[in-house]
Amino acid sequence: MTRSRRLPIAVSLLALVTLACTCGLLSRIPGFGDEETPVPIPERIETLAPEFLPTEFQDLPIPTGFPEIPTGLPGLGGERPEDVPVIEPNEDLFGSEAIVSYTTDTPFEDALAFYQEQMEAHGWEEASDPLTVGGVALLTYEKESRSALITISATDDDKTSVQILIGETGE
Repeated sequence: MTRSRRLPIAVSLLALVTLACTCGLLSRIPGFGDEETPVPIPERIETLAPEFLPTEFQDLPIPTGFPEIPTGLPGLGGERPEDVPVIEPNEDLFGSEAIVSYTTDTPFEDALAFYQEQMEAHGWEEASDPLTVGGVALLTYEKESRSALITISATDDDKTSVQILIGETGE
C-alpha cells in the first residue's frame, strides 16, 4: 500500500474514533458507560477557596497587552471549493478551501447516498471503500493533487452532520 493511500485511511480512522467519542456513539453501546461515578460538589463555592473569590466584579484585574488576533488566515473562512457539493437546505455552513462543515435535516442514509453520487459527478474518485459504523460514515476521495475526507454522522436531534476536510495529497 503506497504512502498516499495509507494517510487517508489513517486520518479516516482517527476521525471515526474522534466522532464516536464526541457524538455519543460510544454511549449507545450496551454496557459501555452505564455506571455513573458521582462527583462531590461542595454546597457553596466559597468552601473551595474563599480567599480567591472577588467580592465585586470591579475587583477583577483586566488583562492587557494581548496581541491582536490575525484575520484572513490562509485556508480559514471564505468560500468552499466549487467542486465540493453541499446538501441544500443546510444550517451552520462553514466553508473554506480546507474545511466544509454543516448540519442538515436530510436523513443520514440519504446524505451518504448524496455524497457517493455527487462527489463522482464533480470529478472526484473514490480513494477507498466507505467505512460505516452505526450512524457514522467516512468517505475518502481524490481529485488531481487533492484529497477529501468526508465524515457524515447522525446526530441525537434527528439531523445529519457533515464535515469535509480537503488537503493536498503530496503527489
